[in-house]
Amino acid sequence: MRRFDEKQMCFIESVEKHIQGVQAWIRVVCNELMKRSVTHDESKLTDAEIHKSYEAYWDKKDKEIKWGTPEYYKHCEEFQDIIDLHRQGNRHHPEFHANGIKDMDLIDVVEMFCDWRASGDDIDFSIEHNAKKYGIENSILHEILKNTARRMI
Repeated sequence: MRRFDEKQMCFIESVEKHIQGVQAWIRVVCNELMKRSVTHDESKLTDAEIHKSYEAYWDKKDKEIKWGTPEYYKHCEEFQDIIDLHRQGNRHHPEFHANGIKDMDLIDVVEMFCDWRASGDDIDFSIEHNAKKYGIENSILHEILKNTARRMI
């Protein structure tokens, strides 16, 4: 077994303390994400949202309307009140925040990314479409979202 002098031991202890601190903070972030995974879009199942959300969902499904298309946005006009209610009650939607995506935190962004990923088969289309919609085209966040999508395929 290799022996270390006092300065080396001090360095090793410092690195180990740092590693433990990072591990603890990663657990904090993971715990918050786990909470979000359990509570994501629960509001859609409340009395305030369920009936209108149900109508919008089946109407869209019956008409085979694809998310993000002009037909989709036309379809949404009829249900805009329920869409607004939902977005205003769920912080992973930029519309929840006074300054949109600029007021979101990292946990919000991760949940938003997962929502986009789970909502359709084409995450690249979702990222590009939403980057334009939320004014983050060519930003660092836009690049991070694209990099994450490539890594998570």
